[in-house]
Amino acid sequence: MGFVDASGNWIIPLSAGYSDVRPIEQYYKVKKQNTGWRLITPDGRDVLGAEYDKIWSEGPGIKIEKGKYCSIVTTSGKTIIPFSREYTSIDYDYSKKIYEVSKNYGEYKGTCNEAGRELSMHSTKTPSQDSKSKTTKDALEELKALKALMDVFNTGVESNSNLSEEQKKKLKYRK
Repeated sequence: MGFVDASGNWIIPLSAGYSDVRPIEQYYKVKKQNTGWRLITPDGRDVLGAEYDKIWSEGPGIKIEKGKYCSIVTTSGKTIIPFSREYTSIDYDYSKKIYEVSKNYGEYKGTCNEAGRELSMHSTKTPSQDSKSKTTKDALEELKALKALMDVFNTGVESNSNLSEEQKKKLKYRK
């Protein structure tokens, strides 16, 4: 497959051996049989120097995917958002002029500016999804028990029945 411009001139000749050729910005993403995508200039120069699973325009940059991670590069091949951040999704918000990013398939979400600086990142898990988090009821029971311990410590009188036997033993041991 090749590519011809509006005047009928071959930009990418058939002899290049590509099985797929698609324009993207001022470049072309090309693919040979059983290989990944490459980004090339109209004169055939490889912009990125590697093959990727996917390449497409995303906001002011070019989004590339390899395996499960995404990256953003400029049209000259300069990395804006590197693969090393392990983002599994990157989408450009044109109204805010920021990249919306996520890690671990949405477990963490955040934003990056157009220069690639991470502006925010937060967990999308709710406390009930986190096995280490306590329920509100558990936290209240723990606070009541702590208050009872403080009352006993301050007054020396076990006036609250919220203390467990173990807490009472610990308190007697401290006296």
